[in-house]
Amino acid sequence: MCQELLDKVTDFCSQNLMFTSVDISNSIKKDGKWIYNSEVAGWLRRNLLFRRQSYAKTTISVAGGAQATLYHPIGANIDEYTDRNQHALTPVEVGIDMSSKIKFTATPQTNLTSLVHLCPDSNGFYRIPASLVTQLGLTAGYSLDKDLILGAKNVTRDFKVHKDGRLKIHYGYVGFGSFVDVSVENGKLKFA
Repeated sequence: MCQELLDKVTDFCSQNLMFTSVDISNSIKKDGKWIYNSEVAGWLRRNLLFRRQSYAKTTISVAGGAQATLYHPIGANIDEYTDRNQHALTPVEVGIDMSSKIKFTATPQTNLTSLVHLCPDSNGFYRIPASLVTQLGLTAGYSLDKDLILGAKNVTRDFKVHKDGRLKIHYGYVGFGSFVDVSVENGKLKFA
């Protein structure tokens, strides 16, 4: 896990910015820490959509005809992303030395997501990511007992875990509207 990377991505997402791995890695480098763009790209591929369900990813063309993954708020006009000619900065360009390299340690994916900001899909369902569901000790085919859902007002039934490891709960069952924060607290799924 890399706290600097997590903080930077959270900052970009909280501002609803569109970004590639180069945007994130260059911003960290400008803060005086060294990180390889390949580490950022890998982390984003594995984790961003679990952390921010209101974000999507689209492959775009960048400088030299290369392809990059653009992370953007759902519904954003990706043509408005204009930083397509940038490159990953070198230590010389930012005036930092490699000894400032951020320590990157592996963390199981289930521990990365303690809070997820969700909006319902077009059918009114919150899609609870597998990273949270596994923290509840559930896998595909099992059911989440309605009594293990906190912060809900109208839950009248249990919810089955889908083949992809996610739960799907209609907003009508939990009494929230457009956006909700979901977390796991003391072995229970919490809506707030």
